[in-house]
Amino acid sequence: MLGHYLKIISFYLIYLSLVREGIRNPVQLFYSELQKTARDLRESNNTKNRIFSIIAHDLKNSFNSTIGITNLMLSNSQRHDMSSQENLELIAMINSSAKSTYELLENLLVTVDSNMIYTVLRNLLDNAIKYTWRGGTVTIRITANRSLARIEIEDSGIGMSSEEIKQGHL
Repeated sequence: MLGHYLKIISFYLIYLSLVREGIRNPVQLFYSELQKTARDLRESNNTKNRIFSIIAHDLKNSFNSTIGITNLMLSNSQRHDMSSQENLELIAMINSSAKSTYELLENLLVTVDSNMIYTVLRNLLDNAIKYTWRGGTVTIRITANRSLARIEIEDSGIGMSSEEIKQGHL
C-alpha cells in the first residue's frame, strides 16, 4: 500500500516538474529519474548484501564454536580425559551457542515474514487499483486485536472467474 502511494507521489512530482519545465526536455527528466531509481536500487542491494554478510558471519561463528566444542568433547572422551564438571561446562557452552544461533535465525525469519506480508499486500492493492475501472472503488478494511490482524482489500474491478481461481491465478 505504501509502495503504491509512493508511486503516485513520484508520478505527481514528475508531472509538476514537467509542467514547471514547460515540457522542454521530458526525455532528460525521465532519464534522470531512471538513473536515480537505479542508484537507489543499487544502494538497497548493497545494504541487503551487507546484512546477509553479517548474518552469515554470525551463523558461521556460532556453528564453528559448536563444532569446536563437540570436537574437544569427542577427543577427550576417547582418551577418558574429561571430568564430569568439564563435560557439564562444555554442554552448557553448546547449549548457549545453539540458543544464540536459534535466536539469530528466528529474528531473520520474522524479518523475512514481514517483508513477504508487505509484498503480498502491496501486490493485492496494486492489482485492485489496476483492475478497477475509473470511478470504481477500492476499499481497505483493517481489524486487529492483541494476537491477530485482518486486512481486507475489496474492489469493484473486473474480478476473476471461478475457473481462473480454480487454476490458481490468484
